[in-house]
Amino acid sequence: MKQNYRLAIISNTMREHKVDKKGIFELFDVIILSYEVGLTKDDKAVFLLAADKLGVTPQECVFIDDIHQFVEVAQSVGMKGILYENVEHLQSDLRKWGVTV
Repeated sequence: MKQNYRLAIISNTMREHKVDKKGIFELFDVIILSYEVGLTKDDKAVFLLAADKLGVTPQECVFIDDIHQFVEVAQSVGMKGILYENVEHLQSDLRKWGVTV
């Protein structure tokens, strides 16, 4: 997906967590860690920050999470939201939003 889209990751994490053990962050253009920005995914501001850092509007973003509450917060700022259940569901939902995978 990185070839066609700018990607961001928002992670509710603490400095003590070694969140990029497997080089996952290399897949993303923007990395937002809650302990660095002082915001978590239950705060609308973190989603606005992500869109700003990506250089897009919230309406141009698709947010994916396995926690319904965080998907709702992202939707409240205008992002499209997908509740992750499994890969097949995710791919189907992305296609509904016009995202090619």
